[in-house]
Amino acid sequence: MASIKDQEKLLNSLIHQNDLEISDETLEYLRNPTTPEGAKLDALIDLMSNTMRSLEETNKRLDVQHQEHIENQQKAEVWHEEDLKRYENDSARLKSESRKSWLNIVLVAATLAATIYTIIH
Repeated sequence: MASIKDQEKLLNSLIHQNDLEISDETLEYLRNPTTPEGAKLDALIDLMSNTMRSLEETNKRLDVQHQEHIENQQKAEVWHEEDLKRYENDSARLKSESRKSWLNIVLVAATLAATIYTIIH
C-alpha cells in the first residue's frame, strides 16, 4: 500500500496532468486519512469517469469544429476558383475592348489623315 505522501503526489499529478477541476470537498475527502481506501478508489473512479466523459465531449466538439474548418476551407477554395475565372474573363474582355479601342483610334487617325490629305490636295 502506498504511503499517504505517495497517494497525495499521485492525486496532484492526476489533477495537473489532466487539468481536472475537483471541488474542495472532494479533495478533502480524498486527502482525509480516515477515508477508507475503497471509498477513495470509488471517488477516483467517479472522478476519472467524469473526466473521460468531459474529454469525449471535448473531442466531439473539436471534431465538429475541424469538420466546419474543412468545409469553410473548401468553400474558400471554390470562391477563389470563381474569382480566378472572373478575373480571367474580365481580363479577356478588357483585352478585347482594348484591341477594339486601338482599332478605332487607328481608323479615326486614318480617316483624319485621309481628310487632311483631301483638303490639302
